[in-house]
Amino acid sequence: MKKHQITNAPQIGNEQVAQIAQKGYKTIICFCKNDECKHQPTHAEIEKSCHQVGIAFKAIPFAASELSHAQVTEFAEYFNQVEHPVYMYCQTGVRAKLIYQAALVSGLLD
Repeated sequence: MKKHQITNAPQIGNEQVAQIAQKGYKTIICFCKNDECKHQPTHAEIEKSCHQVGIAFKAIPFAASELSHAQVTEFAEYFNQVEHPVYMYCQTGVRAKLIYQAALVSGLLD
């Protein structure tokens, strides 16, 4: 198993996408539901910002108590095919770590 280049972080705004790209990240994955917290940009807004700076984006929204095997599998399949490093976020960063760890211990990550 190779070492993954990832960052688990709290909620980001559109203005941070360019900074994330400048740090060398190639992909952003969001685990927040749209309108989960006040002043949160939508998935479409973040995706647009990502496309403007040439990085990939995917949303796999879930509540921590609702994480399913299907979501873990969806995450792993996407994670295994995208360019790294990967920047993953949710409201506090906990779900990003949770889904990554679930995929890792399930043996789903390359």
